[in-house]
Amino acid sequence: MEPMRFYSRFLTLLLAITLVATNSHAQSSSLSGRVTDQSGAVLPGVEITVTNAANGLQRTILSN
Repeated sequence: MEPMRFYSRFLTLLLAITLVATNSHAQSSSLSGRVTDQSGAVLPGVEITVTNAANGLQRTILSN
């Protein structure tokens, strides 16, 4: 294989790996708020379920 062709393929592979690696980082988010009753008292221990509208994944936690 010619040296220039080898370097060209190597650089193309390196670029592809770099692009894949930069797009595969995990995303994170946070949500904050206050769970209260009608009188405004804070309610700890309430089960909260959050649903990702794009893919339907759900996560359930308890308020503190």
